[in-house]
Amino acid sequence: MTDIYDSYLAKFLPVCGPKILITTVMYPLEMTKVLIQLGHEPIAPVDGRSFFNKPVKKLPNAFKYVQHIGNKDGLIGCFRGLSPRLCSCLLTTIISNEIEEYFDKKNSGDSSSNAEEEEPSKEIELLNTLKKKLTINVVTITITQPLHVVTVRMIAQFVGRETKYNGIFSSLWTIFKEEGVLGFFSGFVPRLLGEVSFVVLYETMFYVAKKLIETEEGVPDSMAGLLLDFLIRNYLYPFHVLSACMSVNGCGLMAGQAPAMPHYSNWIDCYRHIKAENGLSRGSGLLMRETFIRDVVTYPFEYASFLVQIGYRPESTFVGNKSLLRRSIGFTSITNTVEHIYRTDGLLGCYNGMKPFLCSQFISKAIIRLCCDKFHPHEKCYKAKSVASSTLDLSNSDCKIDYEEECEVQWKPVCIRAAIDLIAQLTAITISHPFTIVSYRMMAQFVGREQKYTGIFSSLCTIYKDQGSSGFFVGLAPQLIRQMISFASVSALLFILEKCTRKHRTHTFHEFSYFISDMAIRNLTYPLHIVSVLTAANDHELRSVSPPLMPDFEGDWIKCWNYMSKTGQLKRVWFPVHRYSQKMPAKSILLSVDELD
Repeated sequence: MTDIYDSYLAKFLPVCGPKILITTVMYPLEMTKVLIQLGHEPIAPVDGRSFFNKPVKKLPNAFKYVQHIGNKDGLIGCFRGLSPRLCSCLLTTIISNEIEEYFDKKNSGDSSSNAEEEEPSKEIELLNTLKKKLTINVVTITITQPLHVVTVRMIAQFVGRETKYNGIFSSLWTIFKEEGVLGFFSGFVPRLLGEVSFVVLYETMFYVAKKLIETEEGVPDSMAGLLLDFLIRNYLYPFHVLSACMSVNGCGLMAGQAPAMPHYSNWIDCYRHIKAENGLSRGSGLLMRETFIRDVVTYPFEYASFLVQIGYRPESTFVGNKSLLRRSIGFTSITNTVEHIYRTDGLLGCYNGMKPFLCSQFISKAIIRLCCDKFHPHEKCYKAKSVASSTLDLSNSDCKIDYEEECEVQWKPVCIRAAIDLIAQLTAITISHPFTIVSYRMMAQFVGREQKYTGIFSSLCTIYKDQGSSGFFVGLAPQLIRQMISFASVSALLFILEKCTRKHRTHTFHEFSYFISDMAIRNLTYPLHIVSVLTAANDHELRSVSPPLMPDFEGDWIKCWNYMSKTGQLKRVWFPVHRYSQKMPAKSILLSVDELD
């Protein structure tokens, strides 16, 4: 018995452990998403601007919603319903693995018996994949639906402050007493339809896309899959809203009865009502309320910038005589590198490594916004004694305060706020750094055409096997040092500007001064960023960031700094024109893809 237990533990722990950890960390956002799907919006919208600069009403982003839940129920309240969610995640993982092993053995047996015959066509492989994934989805959803219902109802109790559903077994017993066996499958049909439709559409469209756009170099499957996954999940998102609403409808909770929600006879009735209210997409823009569109649009330039930083230069960079200004700001090299990536890997290839990059950005923004707002010393340092606070409109950009009157410095709240903000930024950089490393190494594979780092979790496992837990934080120290120097320097510069410009103090002026100060300090500390990037990307199996093109720094950023200083490559930070001149720094990568092959 012990041997069986140990074998199962060794088999499923590496698979279930990371999923359970990520589910736990991301659960407050999942709870927020369910509450928005149920139509609960406790925070009033504010005026804002759309992506096309049109005036709109903006709802609070997910982080402010989580902060609202934390203010009401504390930190533990942000994990309401976590226990049945983790049980559901565990069951789904175990059942999926068992069914997948069964189908793999069956298919391998069929292929061995037909070894002398022709290989199965791609159409047969598609049918086998559909059969396996549909079986997995139907079985796992059917088994875990009671736990899903309990999870949604525990979360819905936040609306009416009820305590009807507490433990897993007591909640299941309550549902059975009040609604019978059918109560365990509330919202089952739309959830099952959504997942089955996703599998069918995704697999068939992915198969068709590969046949239509396949080139000699092949299709970047991971990026094509990511794009299709995003589009199809958004198209089928209304099924998630219907499932959440039907799971709580008529269960006795305030969130599932009038006036918050009318009584629905079935899920089709629910669909008609929510569609009439234009609410089928509520919760789908959880992150798009304060959007990552800018990160997605500018990612190809981030990609090209990284390749330039590690010394990669496509041959087109040196063709033609560009103006000194365009070369000095790096326009020529960056745009030519983006063009080179596009010609080599296509449009999807320009987004290689974007998933860990967006994860890193998401984690950083989540931590910073949950902890505090951006620290502006000019708004905190002074308190006018002779002006009543009720007569000031600080939101007006033309508002001026006469600081020639007697003022006093409010040092204590300023220092506390500054310390909180700095700690939040350093924490965000530290926690998101493993994803940053994965993103760098995925980008670095462009030069040598390696495939060592593909998915996020497989890449994290690879780093752990090669370098241990310390490999997740390679190159972190220079980033933390840079952040501390930048924060302290910008705060000091703004404080000096405060004292020198009291007579001309406006909100617009201080925003502009903050922007200029931050940009100047970050440019001066840019060598630390270069060192961090090279140290984090350094991998002896990737040609672009290993000998002979780059020494093995062994995770030591001091070695990287000394090497960059001796070879004169830190100077290109202040004089970017040298990066794009005919005289390249030592050990620059002047190889085309053909030469590497």
